[in-house]
Amino acid sequence: MVGELLEEGRVLHELLTDHMRPQWRQRPLEILIVDNASLDARAADHAGCDCMYTFRGALENIYGTMLGLLSTPTFFPAIGEVKNEVRPQNLPGGRFPPVPLLRNLSDADRRRRLFLPNDQTRVTLARILAGLALEFLIFHEIGHIVGGHLELPRNSRRLSTIAETQYAINTPDDSVLQHVLECDADAFACDVTFSLHTHEKTAVRMRDLVKAAEWQSKDFALLTYLLTLRSVMQLLRDGQAASSRQITASGNLGKL
Repeated sequence: MVGELLEEGRVLHELLTDHMRPQWRQRPLEILIVDNASLDARAADHAGCDCMYTFRGALENIYGTMLGLLSTPTFFPAIGEVKNEVRPQNLPGGRFPPVPLLRNLSDADRRRRLFLPNDQTRVTLARILAGLALEFLIFHEIGHIVGGHLELPRNSRRLSTIAETQYAINTPDDSVLQHVLECDADAFACDVTFSLHTHEKTAVRMRDLVKAAEWQSKDFALLTYLLTLRSVMQLLRDGQAASSRQITASGNLGKL
């Protein structure tokens, strides 16, 4: 899965090269998976190289959330044998929790339940949604790069790293700028992923994989796309809120 993710990012970057400004075309791109449990992704300019980091915690949370959602019978009840699923009890905060796929080997983690669908069709749909979410995340970070966002530090010495959980924000003015850049990167990612996911050939294949013959392929593709983006945005908001609490507790706004 990580290998496919890296390859998709490189292929997209190569396809965009011809449309880049001349000074960007020669800049190398490093796509890195960080072995860290934090829910984070970021773009950075490092020694003349554009770097895109995706943290293991983001992969785990995205896959875990999608599998967890499809494990409860009230979510997409028309897909698969929903009677095989059991609604989880005592969910925290009124929402379905992000569920990491990988656990540490401590006794406490071994006791933590992993919510996985029992029906294989629902597992397939969960994997499709997780794959789309990760594609959106990659295209979002590449949007920062090809949108010229990493040139800002060279001109203003601000936002040395564009981080989704906002660790790089140093001043209130930076928070406004960060919001604008995130919206711009989201627009880029939406433009790319929406056209790919809702393409007729892709939409029909996805609908057939999950045996949703009663749906029009375009309708099913649109519904799953909007659902995926809603889940990704919720995850990132939760990550930003957690990061803000950590930064406030430490009293240090300037360090990663």
